[in-house]
Amino acid sequence: GVSCATALLQKGVQVTLVDPGLELDSQTSDRLVKLQGLGPEKWQPGDLTFLKAGTSAGVDGIPLKHAYGSDFPYRDPGVDWRLEMDGVDTRPSFAQGGLSTVWGAAILPYRANDIRDWPITEHELACHYRAVLEFMPLAGCHDSLEQSFPLDSGCPPTLTRSSQAHAFLKDLGAAANELEREGILFGESRLAMWAQANHRGSGCCYCTLCMYGCPYGLIYSSSHTLDVLREHPNFIYRKNVAVDRVEENGDEITLFARDVRTRDRLQLRGSRVFLACGVLATTKILLESLDAFGETLILQDSSYFLLPLLRYRATSGSSRERVHTLAQAFLEILDPQVCDQTVHLQIYTYNELYSLALKKLFGPAFRLLKLPARMLLDRQLLIQGYLPSAYSSSIRTVLSKDPKSGVTTLHLTSDRVVQRSQVRCHY
Repeated sequence: GVSCATALLQKGVQVTLVDPGLELDSQTSDRLVKLQGLGPEKWQPGDLTFLKAGTSAGVDGIPLKHAYGSDFPYRDPGVDWRLEMDGVDTRPSFAQGGLSTVWGAAILPYRANDIRDWPITEHELACHYRAVLEFMPLAGCHDSLEQSFPLDSGCPPTLTRSSQAHAFLKDLGAAANELEREGILFGESRLAMWAQANHRGSGCCYCTLCMYGCPYGLIYSSSHTLDVLREHPNFIYRKNVAVDRVEENGDEITLFARDVRTRDRLQLRGSRVFLACGVLATTKILLESLDAFGETLILQDSSYFLLPLLRYRATSGSSRERVHTLAQAFLEILDPQVCDQTVHLQIYTYNELYSLALKKLFGPAFRLLKLPARMLLDRQLLIQGYLPSAYSSSIRTVLSKDPKSGVTTLHLTSDRVVQRSQVRCHY
């Protein structure tokens, strides 16, 4: 949405962006400002309690990732539609910045083979990657990933690796030729974050709190760009507005919407409309606009999995090291014997959520297992992997409308039939 608005403003177009626009509450924002004023060296454990509230970890991962201890990215501001799910676990976001307020900031361009059935090519996308990187930060480096994933930035700032990541990448480097023959590329992660001094401050201070939300706001959210756009004379931001449907009439577009605070109905008119509401809300708006109640749409998913990885050699002191805790490395499986499209793996090194997961697993016995647990954590990495849509389950989507109340419901049902043969893994 902000990318689209940025491009239109550059062409001299008047842009109005409407958005429910939920934000972090003022009390939590004030606490963040206080943390920033103190600096990491003066933080006490109690100062961080609010930041970590609501975030838990188990052997299955994080149930719901909060931002600064808040679930505001997932709250319903009072929209006039409901979501029912059967075998599906997903959520829309009505926050300023949407789900980019809680994402892991990992970015890569698409390979041509991965979008061969799209109506746009890798070459056509390239200039738009560069345009986005004019306002979105990138931390990364030139390495072997560039063989298949161009780095659309001349010389991006780099982040300091954790000791575990350094040792892991060193081992991969020693086997680089063999891995390349097997169709595996690797390199440092590429992250949308401010690594060095910038207009937001001094850059990453490696405070280990990335998974809870950066206290300095250095992990990019599209709300950062929204703040910049709001200073543009041709840009209008209308908060607390939720769109129900759109209607075309000649050269004019009408948005039928509602003020989520007052419940007043609104009609907004313009010459063009660009929907950037996330897959669920956009689907709902389009189906209602087309009066396509009862029609079935198939949403493509990119299934992801978590896989613990235990290294033979320990990296001592991992739990005491000051590091960033976003993805530290990427592995890309490009082996057609495994999958004819890219399987993307993100490698995470130690963060304190690993300890929390072990405490939950072992309960009171964890106190007796501190030494073995430390030996384990000094060896443990975590893979977060993503499968292509063609090898993932899909989601059947139907919009219904209650004839009495007029409330619309988006029904999501898991379609567990994978479209192609299953991914084969022999590593």
